[in-house]
Amino acid sequence: MAENPNPEIRIDEINNAIAHYADQRYPQGKDPKDCLADLQTKLQVFKIHAQRLGATRAFELFSIYRMADRIVEKRLSNKGEPDDPITVNLHRAAARLAQHRNILVVSDMDGTITEGAVVNGVYTPGTAYMNLIPGRLLADKLEGQGFTKEEIMILAYYYPLTQYPHIMRAGAEHVRIRPGLEEFIEHLIGSGGCFEVLSANFQPFVDGVLDKINRRADIRKVTSVRDDNISSIAKAQHLHIASAENPDSLLVFVGDGRSDIEALEAYDVVGWWYALKDQVFHHALQEKDVIHFPYQTFHDITKNEKQIFDLSLDYRELTQSDIAQL
Repeated sequence: MAENPNPEIRIDEINNAIAHYADQRYPQGKDPKDCLADLQTKLQVFKIHAQRLGATRAFELFSIYRMADRIVEKRLSNKGEPDDPITVNLHRAAARLAQHRNILVVSDMDGTITEGAVVNGVYTPGTAYMNLIPGRLLADKLEGQGFTKEEIMILAYYYPLTQYPHIMRAGAEHVRIRPGLEEFIEHLIGSGGCFEVLSANFQPFVDGVLDKINRRADIRKVTSVRDDNISSIAKAQHLHIASAENPDSLLVFVGDGRSDIEALEAYDVVGWWYALKDQVFHHALQEKDVIHFPYQTFHDITKNEKQIFDLSLDYRELTQSDIAQL
């Protein structure tokens, strides 16, 4: 990627340059699918590959998850334990974990790892800081014209991504990290698990945000939009591949918003889900028959994971004869 020749250039000046570039390269009436066709082709090939791997992995996990759920149902019934949703989900998660060696946590970034931004001394919650990324104004305009997500990703952001990565990264300095992330990563690594980031945001910005984390080196993998690959927007497909490539690990996903709802297509390979409490992703999970837990900080997730791990020890000790008697 080319470095920004003028670090002091203003974002609005870049947006004007983007608009001019778009007018020249993508004249009105030209099918945007013809533009940067290589990226589109790579995305489709990736989705096909992921679908094949995901189907095989889902078949392998189906019987494992079904047996785990049956064990939990019988055990809670025999012991007369509370059947509130949180308790049941904790036991279901623990029974699934007992069938795996460790946990692989894949986390969204915007609105999940981040919780807002401070610009000019003013804190703004959520992901309004996305307006700091050059190309956003053109993206909003294209969205109103009915372009698809993939088309907008290419038309609005490809130019600043390749020509102004420095400016894309600079916006990250304003972002605030959600409390408890360092503790959570430490707990996860200490228990033999792995932490990865899957973001539909752009590599320079994502790298800028993650470099604010002290335990950055413990993040095993970061997948984001690059100038030669936009597949990170296909989150469900990435989850299918992650599960297939890590058969000894139970897959867990952490998200918050609308872009994470698509990840639910990978419900058949994800052990359980975390969703920011009372946000759109949380509501979507509540409508699905999947194991999920709300959170507000990563401290909540760490506490929950410790409970699941402790419960899983009991399920690991069950023998086949014990299971038959349940």
